[in-house]
This record gives sequence, C-alpha cells and structure tokens, in this order.
Amino acid sequence: MPEITPALVTALSPADPSAAVAHFESVLAFETDCWDVHHDVTTGTADFVLLDVRSPELHAAGHLPHAVNLPHARITQRNLAEYPADTVIGGVEGWKDEGFDLVTERTWISPTGRSLVRVVAPTLG
Repeated sequence: MPEITPALVTALSPADPSAAVAHFESVLAFETDCWDVHHDVTTGTADFVLLDVRSPELHAAGHLPHAVNLPHARITQRNLAEYPADTVIGGVEGWKDEGFDLVTERTWISPTGRSLVRVVAPTLG
C-alpha cells in the first residue's frame, strides 16, 4: 500500500483569529491594494508616487500607468529623497493578476528637436 504524504497546507494549525486580525492589520499599515492604486490612478486622485523598481528593460516592456522607474540597485537615501515619504512601491504581477493593463511609453523628438511627443499605450499583459 502506498504511503500517504500529509498535506503541507494543513500540516500547521491555523492561527488564532485575533492573531490573524492583528497580522493583517499590521500588513495593511505598510502595504496597499492593487484595486485602491488602480482606482486612484484611473480617477486622477493619486496623491502618491508609484515606483517601478525593476530593470529599465522590464519597465519599458510594460509597467503600471504613471509609474516612475527607479531600479532596485539604484535605490539609495539620496535617490529616494526626491519622492514623498508616502511613495508606493508596487508589484506588476499583482496588478496583472487583478486584470489591470500595463502601459508602455515611447518618446519621440520632433524634427526641430524642440518638443517631445510622449505616447502612453496599453500592452497585453
């Protein structure tokens, strides 16, 4: 008879409900939800800076609308000083999991070299 391997998920006892509430309240004090970010970005009520900490190549391939690219390796106290203290560092995969679109940006310099044309277009995630 084959040996039955116990499930890993149920191998640990569930947390006490009051401990679970305290945990998730603590997490929400430091993180936000993709739906809330999406709402604020799409309604123009965003009062935060959204940092994309991935490489410039991944940012160019698709990122959250209005995200500023600051690669993880370049995050320093000096570089963060130009952003408000309530900067939101977001996750692209969570954004895509919620069904929200990514965007790409392309910038062209006009023939006169004076003006920039910036096009933001949705990508297929």
